Amino acid sequence: MISQAPDGLIILLPPGVIARTLINLFELEYALYGNDLADEDFYELLLKIYEDNIKKYPDHIGGDPDYTDCDWLNTNKLMADTGINKDIPQISDQVFTSVTFACFYRMMAKYAEILGKNDDQSRFKASFRHSVDQIEKILVDGDNGLKNASQGAYGMMLHFNTINAKNEHLLEQKLKEIIERNDCRFATGVYTVGSLIRALSAHKMHDLAYKMMTDDRCPSFKYMMDEGSQTIWERWDTRMPELPYLYEKPRWQQQNKTQTIIVENGIEDCSMNSFDHIEFTTVTPWITEYVFGLRTNVNDGPAMKHFTFKTESITENKSAKGHFDTIRGKIEISWRINNKTFECKINIPANMKCTFCIPDEFENVTVNNKDEENMKIELGSGRYYIKAEKLF
Repeated sequence: MISQAPDGLIILLPPGVIARTLINLFELEYALYGNDLADEDFYELLLKIYEDNIKKYPDHIGGDPDYTDCDWLNTNKLMADTGINKDIPQISDQVFTSVTFACFYRMMAKYAEILGKNDDQSRFKASFRHSVDQIEKILVDGDNGLKNASQGAYGMMLHFNTINAKNEHLLEQKLKEIIERNDCRFATGVYTVGSLIRALSAHKMHDLAYKMMTDDRCPSFKYMMDEGSQTIWERWDTRMPELPYLYEKPRWQQQNKTQTIIVENGIEDCSMNSFDHIEFTTVTPWITEYVFGLRTNVNDGPAMKHFTFKTESITENKSAKGHFDTIRGKIEISWRINNKTFECKINIPANMKCTFCIPDEFENVTVNNKDEENMKIELGSGRYYIKAEKLF
């Protein structure tokens, strides 16, 4: 529950969580639904949060570097309990909070731009740049990569682009190394799993992202499906038939105590163990963006005025089909790769535009059976059949 103090500040939640919540709200309300953000009262509230952050964290680095239980329901205890790996780094509160602050400042710059507050926009942009510089200065250990060498930390920094370009390739290499060292298995919780998987695909490691998403060993989403689930669980280990009938494990509410967990048919007899829960659905944007191919950006205008189609094709994934409901209408996409041919049928609703990107390695493009020279095609509303072929 979020409440507001008499001076206007939001309280009762950690600052990083508050900032992340407001960023999500901004992206949903403006980018997807086009709701009017010209609310001076709400803007003043955000200013108070911004000023409070600057006052408490003048160097833009927040959180506790030694606290690593901030990534809710991470795999650390699960992997240790089952003997898979007993020493998996988890994202620190310091990294999570500091990266989120940087994203919050960037969001405020966009909000100020929408409202025509140029001076505020410049101030927020300066805070974002300073925040990124401080992240590199304090959280990066030269050529060794991040001091907090966790999947979640690397995933957040790369996904949210809170690192200077000079270190981007280093972080990509280090992330790949630590994932392979963990046998290509998730070592994240609900707050960072979505950032991690999207960062991999965005940074030319889509094959690795696909491998992790389809791994049939717990913890993974394929494991949930193989256990008969048609929904995403609340925990990685909501059902694990291989667990013993009785065992002891620490509970998050009381880190220094243990309780006996009764397992019946692989299901833990404890609270918070739903078979249909929202928490791990933070991975669904990866499916929408990198498999289905539909990508949006707050800079493209409100209410999905524009979107981009760009899928990542790999050997294992040959097709995708689905639709996405927007306030302008239904976007329908169906694509497949058959031998050396790429085919896509797409419906773009009225008052919407699409930048359609032909997948790499394909040429000889036609749109509605007419030759097209461009590999990046600007489309207006309507129905299109797009075809391309590999030359070799």
